[in-house]
Amino acid sequence: MADKFDVALQKESTKMAAPDKYIKEINYRINLYADKYNIQPCVIKKVILQESHVWFRTAGGSFKNVFPDISEATRARWGIPNQVREYGLMQVYPHYALLDGFNPKKIMDYDIDENIHAGVYHLRDFFNQMLDHLKKKGVTKWFDIFAFGIASYNAGVAGVKNRLVFNANGTLNYAASFVRLPRVPTQGYVTNMLTWEIY
Repeated sequence: MADKFDVALQKESTKMAAPDKYIKEINYRINLYADKYNIQPCVIKKVILQESHVWFRTAGGSFKNVFPDISEATRARWGIPNQVREYGLMQVYPHYALLDGFNPKKIMDYDIDENIHAGVYHLRDFFNQMLDHLKKKGVTKWFDIFAFGIASYNAGVAGVKNRLVFNANGTLNYAASFVRLPRVPTQGYVTNMLTWEIY
């Protein structure tokens, strides 16, 4: 039985000249970078489904200024606009990709491999940052680490850290922290990640 990801991938593949090739390419890249960064493929599929509905030419509607993250000279050299949006399957910002060693032109050109690679790299990095932060606070429950790691892919690590609520005894108050996340985008994002049955 096909899951939600497979249904969306099948639907989007019909826009391509070679639908089977598109499906194989997406699944191959997911598995390749899942192994490289030690993330379950189903988690990557959930992020892709949430971010782009599995269409590689998706451009996001959230714009960010590239300054002060990169210099004017770097921006001009790579042809990155002053304000950028998210691109592709995993909705990657090109200037963030550049800072992590990826090619921003490929991101803006909707390159499937570069996008999934950069997206999974960012996902692992966000998980690691949240893991380190929460462990220092004494949080060891994998559910809390996973939920807030996923939230950080949507809201940013700082955006999640600033909303965490701890009880007087130092334990994480999951419910109070969760409701402090941006309601529509991030709470819905985390809920989908935790409830979608994708394999």
